[in-house]
Amino acid sequence: MTPTILQDSLIDDLKEQLSCFLLKNIKGEQVNLNIYSQNLPAKKGQKDTDHFPYLIVRVMDGDLEEKQDGDLDDICKIAFVIGVYDDESNYQGYKDVMNIITKMKQRLISKKFYNNQFELSYPLKWLIHDEDNYPYYFGGIETSWKMPQIILQDVEGLI
Repeated sequence: MTPTILQDSLIDDLKEQLSCFLLKNIKGEQVNLNIYSQNLPAKKGQKDTDHFPYLIVRVMDGDLEEKQDGDLDDICKIAFVIGVYDDESNYQGYKDVMNIITKMKQRLISKKFYNNQFELSYPLKWLIHDEDNYPYYFGGIETSWKMPQIILQDVEGLI
């Protein structure tokens, strides 16, 4: 019931759901998204770009708050970072990023529960990176997840 279990579950699901996306890599080949946990792999050199196109599923942070009824809300934030390569001169690579975001939003909202223990909560935020990094395009989604409830032990019973 740790955030890494949620992260692994999301990666497994998204690999299947996004398998229909074929995007151009640096060599011009049509390939599936490379999906990574937390970070990109270590670079092999200064100009290492073998990881494009990619999706990173990153555990960001969490909050544990007491609700009015005394129960605890355990929230984990997961970010999805998308990077694609498109060297076409019409600068339309952002559309690939937007299509990935849209497909992911549809999946996350329609499934909502992962591993029968993690529930998507709102808001769900997305963005397209607005700086010109041609031929690279970036975007992302930020999500919040309700973690399984922590059951408090009866303190008096322990004394």
